[in-house]
Amino acid sequence: MNNALVKWNDTACDYPQDRCTHELFEAQADRAPDAVAVVCQDERLTYRALDEQANQLAHHLRALGVAADTRIAICMPSGVQRSVAILAAWKAGGAYVPIDPADPAERLEFLLRDSKPRVLLTTSAVLDQLPATALRRLIVIDADEPAPWQHLPHSRPARAGRAPHHLAYVIYTSGSTGQPNGVMIEHRGVCNLAAAQLRAFPVEPDSRILSCASFSSDAYVFELVMALCNGASLYVPPAGAVAAGAVLTGLLAEHRITHATLTPSVEKLLGGNACHCSSAASDMGRCRRVTVKRPGVNNPFSGTARKRWTTGCRVFSRPLIATRSTRGSPT
Repeated sequence: MNNALVKWNDTACDYPQDRCTHELFEAQADRAPDAVAVVCQDERLTYRALDEQANQLAHHLRALGVAADTRIAICMPSGVQRSVAILAAWKAGGAYVPIDPADPAERLEFLLRDSKPRVLLTTSAVLDQLPATALRRLIVIDADEPAPWQHLPHSRPARAGRAPHHLAYVIYTSGSTGQPNGVMIEHRGVCNLAAAQLRAFPVEPDSRILSCASFSSDAYVFELVMALCNGASLYVPPAGAVAAGAVLTGLLAEHRITHATLTPSVEKLLGGNACHCSSAASDMGRCRRVTVKRPGVNNPFSGTARKRWTTGCRVFSRPLIATRSTRGSPT
């Protein structure tokens, strides 16, 4: 009982409590503006380019009335423009709502209706798939059309009205046990996540983070923050690619991926590929076996209602000793 209540909870540490999530990214853009921030096939953006494009879109969103805690729905295919859209939403003061274009029409309609976004960022191809009834009273921005914000300043919008206790995003549960529920996550929780990742994983400027999680899942945030808030590069598979099996193995090898967040069932297929694997479940025996082949395996645990990562356990090649919890320690 003493372990559970005292020792395992003794995790107090410093993290940037006065920052919003995008400000951690901006610090990296100031530190190394020409470093590669995000890559998808032949398209890549440096930290400077990503920052400037997000700033322009953020100015446009501000002009549309986006302020602190305003919801901005993002329903776009995989690619570098998703990162631009997310950062722009934060810079404008809003909270983004991730909506996966691959979801059933009923779920798409429910999320757009329930989250009550002021703005929808999407593309022409995706827009045609969305229920027309859900688009009423929405300001729709088509990223495929000539951008009306391209003439706007590259400078960062003023921070006025934004604070760490404001929302960073609203994510919806799967709804497998009933109606999906929206969970509101604040910037301070995401900043804590970024600091915890830096302590737990050796994320360096030359690290390459694979973004293979579903856009509407909490793991997507885990990957995005690990890369862009810590100065690494985010590698995004092309739209429609399923990051599993031979496709995943090819991505790891082609892009020399150093960090991946995978479920144990997917991780089992990696064989001897070397990367820091965050295997999000409880197949600890498997994790212990693969640690010998790979630089590091971690067993994180979280609920959507938390801040994406509640506890974490570094898995060793030797058997776990009785005094160590397989769920790890609180972050």
